[in-house]
Amino acid sequence: MRRCWAAALLATLICVASHSAEAADETSVAPGAGAVFYLDPGLADWTEPPGLQELVANNFEPLLLHLEPTGTGTTIARGAFAIESPVRAQDPCRPPFELGSLTPTPDGHFTTAPAEAWMQVRGQPLTVRELTLEGHLSDDGQRIERASISGLFDVRELRGHFMADGGGFCAMVEAAGASCVPCPGDREPRCIRARAEGIESVADTSLSFATSHRPPASCAPEGHAPCVPRDLSPRVAGGGAERGYTLLALMGSTETSLIDTEGRTVHRWTHPAEAPLDLVAKLRDDGRLLRTVSLGRPGFHDAIPAIGVEEYSWDGELLWSYELGDRKRALHHDLAPLPNGNVLLLAYERVTRREAIALGWDPEQVPQSGVWAEAVIELRPEPPTGGTIVWEWRIVDHLIQTHDPDKPDFATPADRPERLDLGAAPNQLGPDWLHINSLDYNAARDEILLSVFTTSEIVVIDHSTSSEAAAGSTGGQRGQGGDLLFRWGHPAIWGGSGP
Repeated sequence: MRRCWAAALLATLICVASHSAEAADETSVAPGAGAVFYLDPGLADWTEPPGLQELVANNFEPLLLHLEPTGTGTTIARGAFAIESPVRAQDPCRPPFELGSLTPTPDGHFTTAPAEAWMQVRGQPLTVRELTLEGHLSDDGQRIERASISGLFDVRELRGHFMADGGGFCAMVEAAGASCVPCPGDREPRCIRARAEGIESVADTSLSFATSHRPPASCAPEGHAPCVPRDLSPRVAGGGAERGYTLLALMGSTETSLIDTEGRTVHRWTHPAEAPLDLVAKLRDDGRLLRTVSLGRPGFHDAIPAIGVEEYSWDGELLWSYELGDRKRALHHDLAPLPNGNVLLLAYERVTRREAIALGWDPEQVPQSGVWAEAVIELRPEPPTGGTIVWEWRIVDHLIQTHDPDKPDFATPADRPERLDLGAAPNQLGPDWLHINSLDYNAARDEILLSVFTTSEIVVIDHSTSSEAAAGSTGGQRGQGGDLLFRWGHPAIWGGSGP
């Protein structure tokens, strides 16, 4: 359920929240002492807005809810959104938020008053208004039944990977067949109202919340800043940590730190405020730092931010920067330094609706705006601001399709497992068809590893080919050109054994 999404809005951590009104005093049904309920909207029915079931359900993180009886007939409700682990809700910069007092009816029904909070999305603040939880407590108070959660998410402050003023996210909402709505006091459609129903949850006595918590001043130095501690060093438990160093860079930040296994910062790079980190930073063996940066403007589509690459010396001097000035392509997600000094980069590649249908796509599966295919490029840096693409691989050269026998590359997936079936990836991210999240390079084998989100696979391609051979099925040290050498994770989509 915990998936990463290239335009993920709702992978959230609550940083600060305000108050809500108290309900009337009636008889309450009290949950078990110390119980925290774990509600997973990913398992719920997203009824609002229509068209966003997959997009929202896969990215709205679990809500931890603590209902604390006061002994006077009311119950104090506190909550926190967790990302990956409930423990992370206890971080000093991610406190629980108050939903105020509520009073369950004699039959166990309860509703929290609308509250306002702001949460963190990839290191950036996001206001959620009218956050409301409604549900029903079981007779023994140990289960929440038929719960629903709703809120108005204001994306106007999102920057970087989501684009200035939230326009990039709303473009993805529209691509999924839904729409943003005007925010309070603003005519621009930069809010999304979401509601999930049918959530079930059992109390977990192993979890607990602090009853009172304020984030330290360093978490929000300007009162409404991203909830990032000034001290980026983690608290490392002694014992089995592997000796070495960890490179730590937070999305949207302008600092990169190298830490040791004791949690001490051994080196830090500071970057210009106009060049916040997009998604990734990598360290070369000689100490030079590579990072992707958000350029604060659209790429070839409103939902695709323009991303650049920078390289810094160990001492923090900017050695090289590069922008892919191509209206057909846009860099995204990951990079990998190569031993020869070049850099591997992931790129979206625009395919128009007409081009997609000509390749054999089912027209009913192709958005009007077309689709974004994937490419891997090898770039030779040419300081201070240039670069030459010296090698490339494109997924559109390695497809099969089962929709139209009169179109190219019509084949059965089991007969061509070295190629990707156009029908293998569900259309869950609108035009973002494959959404490759990461790449890595194996120098010993001269191969590239790619992690494909929508097909739930890891695939390997040959890097020893020329660009010409990479577009075909012969050549290179493996003799297969740019076809897939190996694939793991989801054999059912190509006729293999397993799920």
